Amino acid sequence: IMAFWNAPLEEKDHAELACSSAVSKIKALDKFNEELKSEGHSPIEIGCGIHTGEAIVGNFGSNERFDYTALGDTVNIASRLEGLTKHYKVPIIVSESTYSLVKNKKDLVFRKLDSVKVKGKEKPIVIYELCVKPQESLNRDFEKALENYFKGNFKQAKTEFEKILK
Repeated sequence: IMAFWNAPLEEKDHAELACSSAVSKIKALDKFNEELKSEGHSPIEIGCGIHTGEAIVGNFGSNERFDYTALGDTVNIASRLEGLTKHYKVPIIVSESTYSLVKNKKDLVFRKLDSVKVKGKEKPIVIYELCVKPQESLNRDFEKALENYFKGNFKQAKTEFEKILK
């Protein structure tokens, strides 16, 4: 599912709306998965990638079939971030551009994850987890491990990350 904000009408808080929507979607899925589990079914897993930037928006296609959609680099990066949720085992990843617009919103809690080079881009981008359960971000051990990782102290970072996973 792809969703976008700020088109066709300007939406002042588009980044906040995207983040709040993603959190709501994951919370609703958690409830649905509880029902599935009680019925003996496997849970459904999804990931959300959120990136803010310019896109080409409008009707695309042919006379037989067309769609109102968004295209461009911004859409591609959001898709790449969605794919990274599987690798990082988190439900929502946002880019630095989105984070910078919403980092001071009291209802949204973030945890810095990494700096990654996404397919098709030369320059790495900083990514953040948008925490569905805000207490997840309060893990000081995680921050310490991540700091060592970014400094290139990989052995120490690995030791600290392993402590967290126990």
